Amino acid sequence: ILPVLSRAPVRYRIGLRGIGRHRTRSAATVGGVALAIILVLVSWGMIDTVENLLDRNFNQISLEDANVVLNTTVGEPEVALVEAAPGVSDAEPVIGVSVSARGPDGTYASQLEAYRSDTVVHGFDTAQGGLPADGVVVGKALGPEIGVSLGDDVELSFPTLGTTFTTTIAGFVDEPLGTLVYMDQAAFQRSMSAADPPVPPEVLAEPSISLIKAVFDEGADRAEAINTVEALEPVAVVVDTRGLYEMFQDFLGFFYAFVGIMLAFGAVMAFALIFNTISVNVAEREGEYATMRANGLSQRKLASLITGENLLLTALGIIPGLIVGYAAAAVFMQSYSSDMFAFNLDMNTSTLVFSSLAMLAVALLSVLPAIRTVRRLDIAKVVRERSA
Repeated sequence: ILPVLSRAPVRYRIGLRGIGRHRTRSAATVGGVALAIILVLVSWGMIDTVENLLDRNFNQISLEDANVVLNTTVGEPEVALVEAAPGVSDAEPVIGVSVSARGPDGTYASQLEAYRSDTVVHGFDTAQGGLPADGVVVGKALGPEIGVSLGDDVELSFPTLGTTFTTTIAGFVDEPLGTLVYMDQAAFQRSMSAADPPVPPEVLAEPSISLIKAVFDEGADRAEAINTVEALEPVAVVVDTRGLYEMFQDFLGFFYAFVGIMLAFGAVMAFALIFNTISVNVAEREGEYATMRANGLSQRKLASLITGENLLLTALGIIPGLIVGYAAAAVFMQSYSSDMFAFNLDMNTSTLVFSSLAMLAVALLSVLPAIRTVRRLDIAKVVRERSA
């Protein structure tokens, strides 16, 4: 098949020939290595996806450090008061109200959040890099739920306010947690003033509808900043959103332990398969190895021959294992997705590299007992037995 190999040194050709001598066993080893790396990738892919999901949600989308709920209407003086507190770098009023979005295929209950056009407390991966001047931006899962696409009209009903208005789908966002409806604050206030019945801006400023999202100074003492803001007269409560991020990470401890067990099973599976294959090969070929030693082949070269043959088998199993493992991890993570949670596989490239290196390391570890067995061969005894 590869003529160039006919000019390779004999010791290399012997290693390649060893793979083809027992094709069923070699195929079983390759398949076993592939299954082991699939198990590793599915497990490691879960860790990568959850970590990247949380990082994206709390460090790229929800950028606020705290939500400040007031006991009075939310206006510019209150926002300025919070922003002036020590440790706070930015503060913005945000409107949040329950909404039902109606389209041709049905209705979807969600939450509408209205931000300033130049907001720094929320990140939007839209074409404009922010919120459009008109229309709404919605989570991508909402489109199929109610049968709307970009540019379509959608009817928004607000049960707590008893009003309705129609607007346009101006964009979609891909957010991992929740399927929300977003709107520019000025556009939302205009739409509510023109709604049926209209809702005046002062109603939207009520503390049950509006709150203040604050961003802290880099390196600021979070606990001290929160206590300072809580001490302000119009403040009712402060919710530490970064604390939620840390709480999520703490809760993942059991999850990491579970995935760690799966990773250990993958490593043990690979070790057992490779070790058994090598042990059987060495037992069957003791005579060959002894003859090679008797003919002057050094122990080091013989060890490299055995190692090379089994590393090649492992490499042959790694390639399909990476392909199928990535696909299996994607399907596995997608099974957890819903309209509220988008668990799309987000595997780091380093995971693929380290998984491959780990399999090769397991293969090297599995070869050591076989090499020790070959070094202890009684060459004279084996040669005499073969002669007999």
